[in-house]
Amino acid sequence: LHGRHHDEVGPGGITWIAPDGTQISTPWANIDYIRETENNFNLIDHHGATRSTLPKRGLPGPDLIPALREFLNHSVNGQPPTATPDSAADESKPLG
Repeated sequence: LHGRHHDEVGPGGITWIAPDGTQISTPWANIDYIRETENNFNLIDHHGATRSTLPKRGLPGPDLIPALREFLNHSVNGQPPTATPDSAADESKPLG
């Protein structure tokens, strides 16, 4: 997707919505782990490829970063999340 887009993170996965309305959805089952950097959450698939990047600056405020981190970690690991963030959207370190 090119240009500004909207990321929707929910219990079933993540949906990217392009300016022209095109939507691409990826279920959590297709994501192996999350790699967090200073500025982003990178969603890594089962082949080690980055499926998408959620920029932390896409959140309404930096105080929501811990909630998104927890939600992503629980979603990818198959555990029920404690809260659903509305939307989201260098050295890497895996979440865990």
